Amino acid sequence: SVPAEPFQVGQGLVMQGSSEVDCALLPADGGTAKYLLVALSAEFENDGNFQVTLGASGVAFQPVDGFQPSVRSSLDTRLRAFEQRLLARGLAVAPGPARTAQLFAQPQVGSTRQFWVINNLDSLDGDLGAADFDRVTATLEYVGVHSLLYVDDAAPAQGLTESDIQRLGDLYDHILYESDVDFFGEPSDLDNNDQVIILLSPTVNGLTPEGSEGIVVGFFFGLDLFDPSTPNCSDCQFSNDGELFYGLVPDPDGDFSDPRSRTFVNQVLPGVMIHETEHMINFNFKVFVNRLSVLEELWLSEGLAHMAEELGGDEADAAGDITAADNLYATNFGRAFQFLEDPSASSLTVVDGNGTLGERGAAWLFLRWLADQYGDFVFRDIVAAVENGVDNIETQTGEDFFRLFADWAVAMWADDLDIAGLADRYQVPKWQLRSILHADGQPDEYVLQPEQTTFSALRGGTIARFLAGSSPYYIELSADEATDLQLELIAAGNAGLAILRYE
Repeated sequence: SVPAEPFQVGQGLVMQGSSEVDCALLPADGGTAKYLLVALSAEFENDGNFQVTLGASGVAFQPVDGFQPSVRSSLDTRLRAFEQRLLARGLAVAPGPARTAQLFAQPQVGSTRQFWVINNLDSLDGDLGAADFDRVTATLEYVGVHSLLYVDDAAPAQGLTESDIQRLGDLYDHILYESDVDFFGEPSDLDNNDQVIILLSPTVNGLTPEGSEGIVVGFFFGLDLFDPSTPNCSDCQFSNDGELFYGLVPDPDGDFSDPRSRTFVNQVLPGVMIHETEHMINFNFKVFVNRLSVLEELWLSEGLAHMAEELGGDEADAAGDITAADNLYATNFGRAFQFLEDPSASSLTVVDGNGTLGERGAAWLFLRWLADQYGDFVFRDIVAAVENGVDNIETQTGEDFFRLFADWAVAMWADDLDIAGLADRYQVPKWQLRSILHADGQPDEYVLQPEQTTFSALRGGTIARFLAGSSPYYIELSADEATDLQLELIAAGNAGLAILRYE
């Protein structure tokens, strides 16, 4: 029986299929003990799905064929995949001497410039042509220390006001950009102007089909960091040759897609701007600094970009801009709710990058928990590393990823509970998740609701559930009899079980 000492309240135990700890004795304590069981599907490099069966004194995992949750490929997935294909071709992306010596004259407010803006997301799956882009003319509306903000001349009337643009530019310059640089590192500066170009265009609005559930608010496209004259790269001619963020514009009459109000655009743009700037920084370190031909794995790349939103919220809050802070925080909690409502349906380390809201919520929660263990500046080390994905996390923390995964999964349930002897490892001190994320229509109930069972029920039958690869399934187990319960882990794959005694 494991552990050797009596299983005390607040004590946790992690069993892994490949470890020596594969059996646990759970004391009943006269029928008063209560435990959290977290079945862990830990195929971190495999997007397959698994069936976990609990009962008859065992916990068994079995790979499942043909069970695949439906997911929608995201814009970020397609953009990063396109960039990866360019890198895989061995194209020279590091700036040469002639390019780094180039210095654009500082443009003045009111000046115009032409840009290529992609208008067809389906084209990202193949080679690009001129028909896949709009050639737009935009007017410079804001010049900042770190940004140049252009608005497409084709933007509908009743768009952003002069004060809106000033506020957006100032917010990016003094909070969003500086927060990203503080916590993740510098972006590249291929055009040698120390500024990120922000281009707001109705072409971005048009990327969202009318009536869609989701919306393309904005994006960074690594193609813009390839020299337009790169040999043997027909796609590169559409590069804007510099660091650029694309965003949507107000469209109150729905001329380009569904109507988008000025208020809505002001609310959603900052979060996407700081998110995509982090992608820009990540690209710089992988490609230009480390000279790699592979990008960060998408689950970690997206998690870092969502962390950028939270950290930007902290900076806005410290600056007294409560509205901006609330907007920057809100979307992460929405994604976290999606994950915690059904954790076993969302893969943390999803490899193919389908990127459901639940998966993105899992990645943000994991990195938030990781920062609580190692400090927020661990993200600079992660971004600057040559490793990717799981290997990157293990290198920067010096810990086995499975143990991190298991302890994080327990913390998602145990956080903000008054459990005697509970280690800090099983908490998320920055956010009291139970006080923020409530079940629908249940203001006093945490959104994460484990399945309920008892010692006798587990002895007399089985529980069989499906789990996505690298996801947790939660069960609250109550001792309803005086006889102790022994559990054995039987794993046909990389899997495990975390146990926390909480009463």
